[in-house]
Amino acid sequence: MRIRPTGHRWLAIAACLASFVSLGIATSEASTATPACSTVNLLLGHGDKRSEATGENSVLFTLTNHGKFTCHLYGHPSVSLYDNKGRVMPFKYTWAGTQYVSQTPPKMVVLRPGAPASFLVAKYRCDIGLVMEAKTIRVYPPNTTQQLSGNAVPFVDAGGFWYCKGGPKDPGNLVEVSPVRATIGYM
Repeated sequence: MRIRPTGHRWLAIAACLASFVSLGIATSEASTATPACSTVNLLLGHGDKRSEATGENSVLFTLTNHGKFTCHLYGHPSVSLYDNKGRVMPFKYTWAGTQYVSQTPPKMVVLRPGAPASFLVAKYRCDIGLVMEAKTIRVYPPNTTQQLSGNAVPFVDAGGFWYCKGGPKDPGNLVEVSPVRATIGYM
């Protein structure tokens, strides 16, 4: 037998939903009502340092809403890495998720003013030698047409994003990018 909410139960359910929205807990309807974040209202920053025992080099990047209004992000950012002379490095990029980056699908991230979202950029170490290190990262936040630029390796003692001697087929030349997430934590 199926129990249907009646009268006062509908009011209780409606009150609960209203409190979720007012607390900033996004429902799918509330999320789609917010406009997409514009690049001019986002700041690129860094989360904490990552040092995985598996040979991975990764950096957690943040996108913070410094605008006056709530907006949303959905999907994967587009990323490119550049050497110290401003040349794009010939990495292969993937959003597929592998052993280092979560394979969970993207979720809508609603950002109130001042709120950050995060994404992880990861690659495997270079086993047969180093060619050049990335100095700059350029990021197109999801569903935007303008890029943000920043330091690719914000930590002096981090492993860095090095292009490996093995060329395009070297597993160390594959860069993985996670979807944007609401939490500033491990992907």
